[in-house]
Amino acid sequence: MHLIRLKPLVKQLSLGTCSEKDNWKYFVAYQFLILLALLSSNFYSTLDLIEFAIQKAPFQELFQLGALIKCIIYFLGYWVCFELNFGKNGTRFLERVVCLSIPVCFRVLVLYLLLSGMKQVTWIYNPWSFSDQVFVVADMIVDLVCDLYYFVSIGICLIEIRSEPVALNQIDK
Repeated sequence: MHLIRLKPLVKQLSLGTCSEKDNWKYFVAYQFLILLALLSSNFYSTLDLIEFAIQKAPFQELFQLGALIKCIIYFLGYWVCFELNFGKNGTRFLERVVCLSIPVCFRVLVLYLLLSGMKQVTWIYNPWSFSDQVFVVADMIVDLVCDLYYFVSIGICLIEIRSEPVALNQIDK
C-alpha cells in the first residue's frame, strides 16, 4: 500500500495488479480521511458560523456562494475524471479514484497547511489589512484551490494509467 508515493501506485493500477485486499485498505483509509475532514470542518465551521451568525449576517451569502462553487467543482471534477478513464468504456474507475485519493489527499493536506499558514502569517503581521469579509474569502479561496488541486492530480494520474501499460518489472516497491 502506497500512502505517499503516486508513481508506483499508478503503475500498479495501469497493470491491474492491485489486489482486492489492497483496494479494501485504500477504501478504508479514504473513508477515514473523509471522516476526519468532515469532523474537523464541522467542528470549526460550527464555531465560526455561530460567531458570524451572532455578529454579522452578510457572511451567509459568502458561505452559500462557496458551497455552490464547491459543488460545481466536485461534480465537474468527478465527471472529467470519469471521462479521462475512458468514460463508459473505462474499467475500474472507482478502484482507481479511491486508491489514488490516499496519496493525493496527503499532498492536498500539505498544500492546505502551506496556504493557510501563509494566510495566517499575513494576517498576524498586517491585521489592519484584513477585514472579516476578506478573511472569509481567503479561507474559501484556499479551500477551492485545494479542491481543484485534488481533481487535477487525480486526472493526471488517470491519464498516465490509461496510457501504455508498463512492464511488471518496472514497478517500484
